[in-house]
Amino acid sequence: MKKINFKKIKFNFSYLLRYLYPITIAVIVIIILVLIFFLYNNVYKTLAYAEMVTALKQKVPPENLEKKQFEEILAKIQEKIKKPAVLIDNIKNPFLPPPSAKQ
Repeated sequence: MKKINFKKIKFNFSYLLRYLYPITIAVIVIIILVLIFFLYNNVYKTLAYAEMVTALKQKVPPENLEKKQFEEILAKIQEKIKKPAVLIDNIKNPFLPPPSAKQ
C-alpha cells in the first residue's frame, strides 16, 4: 500500500475559489427558495384563508336559528309530502257484483 505524503500536497486556492463561488451561489439560491416556500405556506395561505372566512361569515345570517323549531317544521313538511300507504286488502274488487245483488 502506498503512503500519501501530506507535505507534498499543495492546495491551489485559485482552483478552490473557482468552485467555491458557484457552490455559494447555489446554496444561497436554495435557501431563498426554501424561504419563499415557507412564507407562502405559513403566511400567505393563512392570510388568504382568513380573508375567505371573513367573506363567508358575511354570507351567514347573523341570528342563530333555533334548531329544535327548525326540525319540527321540517318534520311537518315531510308529513305533508308523504303519500298515504295503500294496502291492497282495503281495495274493493270492482269486478265482483255488489253485495246487495247477491241472492
